Amino acid sequence: GNLNITGNITLSGTVDGRDVAADGTRLDTIENNADVTDATNVEAAGALMDSEVTNLAQVKAFNSADYATAAQGSTADAALAASAVSAYGLTLIDDADAATARGTLGLGTAATTASSDYATAAQGLLADSALQSVAFADLTATPTTLAGYGITDAATSAQGTLADSALQSNSTLNADNMTTGTLSGGTY
Repeated sequence: GNLNITGNITLSGTVDGRDVAADGTRLDTIENNADVTDATNVEAAGALMDSEVTNLAQVKAFNSADYATAAQGSTADAALAASAVSAYGLTLIDDADAATARGTLGLGTAATTASSDYATAAQGLLADSALQSVAFADLTATPTTLAGYGITDAATSAQGTLADSALQSNSTLNADNMTTGTLSGGTY
């Protein structure tokens, strides 16, 4: 049969396993004639209604491969394709600053040393043994003899044109080292 009750019903316990008091509180917070898909509820949930999106077809056809990633840049049209960068190049791209990039390249302190600290091509290969430019006026004790220049095995113009056949100053003239010629003082 039917049960007709007028007025409030108070009960303790549950009805068919339900806590009527707790469920009633939840029901009391639902707006009258609630529609969970109305714009207010959707916006409150952080979502968008289809009517709010001007390019709905593109959004629904979204393919993540068509867009730039955070690592590629902020806009897809300027993004560099990952396949265009070598594995080694990628090790440089992920460096946060110039110092880290110099480390990746193995440059050490040479990359930040002033170029004036190094030898020029005209000076030689190593800065510590490079020929330094000196003004001629700064040269002192200019040698006046071959020995002064460190040359000890050259012939003088008085000795002849070849050092190996020149008459040496400490030599004695004899038949072995003389050929017919003219010496000052006569012919021999």
